[in-house]
Amino acid sequence: MQIRLKNGGKTLEFECAFKETEIIHFPDGRIEYKLSEDEVNSHFRCCANFEYQAKFPGVDAQSLEYYLIFEDNTPYLFIRNKDNNTFVKNELILTSSEMDIIKKITK
Repeated sequence: MQIRLKNGGKTLEFECAFKETEIIHFPDGRIEYKLSEDEVNSHFRCCANFEYQAKFPGVDAQSLEYYLIFEDNTPYLFIRNKDNNTFVKNELILTSSEMDIIKKITK
C-alpha cells in the first residue's frame, strides 16, 4: 500500500493485512474500511497526517482516523478528523495481494 501524495510523489510501500479492519456498510451500497492504528505503520501515519495538516493546520493527530474507500474502482485513503468530520482524500496504490484480501473480507 502506498499513498499518492498531493505533490505528485508517493509514500514508501508497506503491506497491510487488514486483520483489524472494521468494515462499514452503508444503505446506499457504499463500503468503508476503517484501518486500525495497528494496521498502519508510523511512516504511513506521518505522511497521512501531513496531507491532512496541509489543508487543516493545527490538528491533534490523535483525532485522525484512516479509511479505505473505493470510488469508480479506484482506492482512496480518507483521513478524517473524528472531532469535526473534516477530511482529505488521497489516492492509494494497493498491491494485488491487498486487493485479494479486500475482496475476501468484503461480504
